[in-house]
Amino acid sequence: MSVQVLDIVWENISIEISYNSNWSNAYCDIYGHAMGNLEIRSNAGERLPITDTGYRSLFIPVLTIEEQGGPITLIQGWLDEASQSEEWKTYVESNKQLSLF
Repeated sequence: MSVQVLDIVWENISIEISYNSNWSNAYCDIYGHAMGNLEIRSNAGERLPITDTGYRSLFIPVLTIEEQGGPITLIQGWLDEASQSEEWKTYVESNKQLSLF
């Protein structure tokens, strides 16, 4: 198994993506296609719209990853879409303001 480590910056947050394009040989033998694993980590543990902890693991068919344009395009699209939620917008706005509490 080889793992690609990819770095991106999304909304001024440095993110590392670890991509294993063949997570399980057994899965491939049973289902006839590879299962990939994407691990997403914000480098300083910052919250992301897809995770409160700055870490997220995703198991997804490699064909889906390829159809989306690869791991970077897939993750950037996922972050962009998730950032449209009211919860994320509220979080971003609350971090712009100083708080005494």
